[in-house]
Amino acid sequence: MKLERILVGLLIFIVLLGCKEKQSQLSFEQNVFYDIAPEIIDFQYQEVRDIHPRLIQEFSTDNLNFNKKENLPFIVVGIADSIYELDKSEDSKFLNHFETENIHLDTSNTDKKIKLELSRIRSSDIFKFEKLSQIPTGPSRWKKTADFFLAGITSFSRIRFDNERKYGFLICSLTCGQQCGVHSRVYIKELNDEWVIDEIEDFMRE
Repeated sequence: MKLERILVGLLIFIVLLGCKEKQSQLSFEQNVFYDIAPEIIDFQYQEVRDIHPRLIQEFSTDNLNFNKKENLPFIVVGIADSIYELDKSEDSKFLNHFETENIHLDTSNTDKKIKLELSRIRSSDIFKFEKLSQIPTGPSRWKKTADFFLAGITSFSRIRFDNERKYGFLICSLTCGQQCGVHSRVYIKELNDEWVIDEIEDFMRE
């Protein structure tokens, strides 16, 4: 009986230890995500401005300036309410990109989506961030009004790390209109104790 209690206690300890480790891994991933997300958004929407001059023209017609903070409530970026699971079929792209670093994949589970905490994304001097669930649905969402213009909708995947958590990889998708969108593979790395973008690679989904 005493032995059984010891074994049960040991089993509970192992389970709790495993749960704590999973939570630690998730917390690390979330900290990196909320640190790097504003940089990804800034990069992606700069790209949109470059390849879609019609958007700039529309703003210039109304004498609006992207860089003026008073326009913040007007220019909205919608962000998906959940950070979606990252397909393991993308692992090879991650390994190939950092091939010279001879990295090995972290085996942590990233096949479950997690809730986005919008308040943890650092605010922008250009855009106002809104959860997608708070934005009008259908084609009307892209119609500019006196107090609302949707610049785009962004969604993010979970982050896959190497086993030393020095390199990472995620996917970011951007929709900038009914017939406008881009998917990007985002490669990140730790540099001088900060996470930075190594490269953003656009691709077409099959």
